[in-house]
Amino acid sequence: EAAKGSIKLAGVVGESSGVMSNCNNGGAITINGSSTLSGSVVAGVVAYQAADITDCNNTGAVSVTATCVSDISFSFGSVAKIPIHVAGVAGMMLNGKVTHCNNSGKITHKLTSLNILSVSVGTNRPRIAGIVAAPNGDISNCTNTGAIDVSVVQQTRSAYTTNNYTISVGGISGGDVNNGGENVSNITDCINNGNINIDFDGAKSNATVGGIVGYPGLEGAAQTILTKGCTNNGNITVSGGTKMRIGGIQGGAGNVEGCKNYGTLTNKATTAGCAVGGISGFNSQNRKFINN
Repeated sequence: EAAKGSIKLAGVVGESSGVMSNCNNGGAITINGSSTLSGSVVAGVVAYQAADITDCNNTGAVSVTATCVSDISFSFGSVAKIPIHVAGVAGMMLNGKVTHCNNSGKITHKLTSLNILSVSVGTNRPRIAGIVAAPNGDISNCTNTGAIDVSVVQQTRSAYTTNNYTISVGGISGGDVNNGGENVSNITDCINNGNINIDFDGAKSNATVGGIVGYPGLEGAAQTILTKGCTNNGNITVSGGTKMRIGGIQGGAGNVEGCKNYGTLTNKATTAGCAVGGISGFNSQNRKFINN
């Protein structure tokens, strides 16, 4: 039977609108389903947060497994049609900054039967990250050392193009949440040391993965998001039937200044259309690259 309603699951609090400081989780956070799952947000410390987070740490593994997604009809604040977001510290944010937070727990997101997907996520991408899956404010001085393992495949192991399930994966952030323009989450002085492994068959539109951030934000000309002073040491490996933008710092387009990538990027995708770059997998709209 399909899961009913949304799941908000975290080690400290499921939903919060107050400042969180010095909160820590060491326990494993697990959804292990043998059927389909409704849209959900899962994290080590807090699932939904509508205020700042400072000095919070997660050391426990965070894992979400199901056959597929069956429903994305629920909302949080002004954000509707929420899919699945998974992260080490915070799953989804509204109007809050994240500073001096760390994750060392392994992050896993697994769907085994993408071919039965009956919904399309549109612009509100499923996000998976070491620190914050879907932020809505600046992130600074955070470090991820946890491995990120994503397996979203269909049973025939070929490119899936019927409905849209476009993931965004990052060592620090999946990318700015689809709220108020996707243009508020700058990332400064963050480090990713965790390896990222993605096996993904979704190919209806461009998925993204970056050592720091997957999909920085809106790709329109008005976007001003900046990733600055960040370092990626984690290796990134992509396989499956996907069409993906793969970058050492960011997968999608955003401004990048003073960032360094020392990780190895490996593209094993079986379809054409992937874009790979040591700093960014994709650049458009005159985004600025400075001193990288």
